[in-house]
Amino acid sequence: MKRYIRFLFFIVLISIFISACAARRASSPAPLQCNVYVINQLSKKGIHLPYHNANGLDRYMISSPNWKQIPRLSKKKLDHKEAYKLVRAGKIVIATYNTHSKKSGHIAILANRKIMYWSKSFNAYVPFVDGSINGKPAKITPLSKQFSSDKEINMNYFAYAR
Repeated sequence: MKRYIRFLFFIVLISIFISACAARRASSPAPLQCNVYVINQLSKKGIHLPYHNANGLDRYMISSPNWKQIPRLSKKKLDHKEAYKLVRAGKIVIATYNTHSKKSGHIAILANRKIMYWSKSFNAYVPFVDGSINGKPAKITPLSKQFSSDKEINMNYFAYAR
């Protein structure tokens, strides 16, 4: 009988501990990932993306007939003005950075703002983007605040073709 009571006491303690851990997790959600944010935002607009990290989404968009890669300017520079023009015309445009390694890159949605932002690091006017950085809540910032200019060679703009 004592053994049975000890066993029940042990089970009760374990269940209290487990429920406390679950409550702690529910009150502090997991950090937001840029890819999850983009996938969710586009899903709300009826646009399906596969569940991949930023690198995988970049590869998917390159090969998808639903996405058109915006051609680069000379010297392999991104065409920020063309991307901005498409957003202002009502198109969905995505900015991606692919690390081409196991480490995930970054992805964000271009925001329809009336002006572009002068970026010293890109030495160009850049559009604003909506995205999550380092697990923080998503916000709209200039592209150069979410993507560093030294990564430009591995970045792309994609416009939704439908």
